[in-house]
Formats: sequence, C-alpha cells, structure tokens
Amino acid sequence: MSAAANPPGVAVEHVRVRLPKVRHECVRTPASEATTAAAPVRLPVSTRGSCIRVDYLVRQARITDVDRLYAMFVEMGAAPGADTPLDAIGLMRQLVYMPNASVLVAEAGRQITGGAVLCLRPSVRAGGFVGTVDVLVVAQGHSIGKVADGLIEEIILSARRKGCSTVEVTLPDNAAIRACWIRHGFVPDAASIYRAEIPARVPATR
Repeated sequence: MSAAANPPGVAVEHVRVRLPKVRHECVRTPASEATTAAAPVRLPVSTRGSCIRVDYLVRQARITDVDRLYAMFVEMGAAPGADTPLDAIGLMRQLVYMPNASVLVAEAGRQITGGAVLCLRPSVRAGGFVGTVDVLVVAQGHSIGKVADGLIEEIILSARRKGCSTVEVTLPDNAAIRACWIRHGFVPDAASIYRAEIPARVPATR
C-alpha cells in the first residue's frame, strides 16, 4: 500500500475493522498444536495449463530482511528514499524487535514478494490498543490478491494477539489492494482524518 504523504489539510480515506475481544487465559497447549498455531500462512498459487506452482509464505520479518524489504518499499513509492530527517531503515530494524509493532514479509522461495508494517498505539477513545497499518505493498509481477490477502490475514492475527481492539488503515489508490482490505471487513471510519507535515527542525526564537 502506498504511504505517500498527503498535502497538509487534505482529508484521506481512513478505514478500520473492529477485532473481537479475546479473553486471555492460561491454557496449556500440546506441542503438536503449538507448532501448528505458530506456523506461517502459506498461500498456494496454481497456474492453469502448466505445472508451475508457487507457495507464498507470510512470516514475521527478520533483521536480515530489512534492507531488501525497505528497498522494495522505496521502489513501490511507499517509503522515502535518501535525505530524510529520520533514518527509516534504522527505524525498521528497531520495529522488528519491538513488541508494539509487527513487520511482515511475504516471499516465494527466497524472493520477497510483499511486506507490511503494523504499529500499535494506545487509545482511550477505542478503549485499548489500536493497530495502524503503516505500509502494505506487493512487488510487481506477483499476485496482488494472494499476497495482500495473506498479509492482511497475518496483520489481523498479529493485532489480535497483541490485544488490539481495532485495526485502521489509509486505503491506497490501487484498486486491487483496496478490494482486499474491503473484503476483509474494513469499512470507512466516521472520523475525518487530516494530516500536517512536521518540520524536521523548529526555527529558533528570540
């Protein structure tokens, strides 16, 4: 999903999905079931009339994925390149280890085919934590529906595990990715969202 900045004072389409409340109970899980629950999402993709079969794997990103993943974000226009006030790659490396964020990778074989970043914030209005999808992109040449669906499913699962009550996202211009979000239950939020750019440095005052 494109994360290009919007002009100050311009409304953006902001949608969210409400997650069901989960009761946190201490339950012993058999080893076989625990292995299954921790297994990443696999999305088989078959091509009719041929023997080609691609398995898309969705998993939590590792520190070794960050450089390739961020390069894909920049290529797809979802992240700034050089000359930014914040070291975005360094920030992504921190998010890989932070409990209040999830950096997800979709891959086929050893090739990264998509990625997403989910960040958590506390919200009094929402009555708990809100998961905000900062980025979701699918690399060119890969199935948008299959890759995006897998990433969105993992985003919702990760948000639920982290105790979020809702997940919100600013829909991109890409119609296929927008359709994926809507198919997963995301609806327009009643609130109007406005965005203002914050200068890197505040001018000194006398």
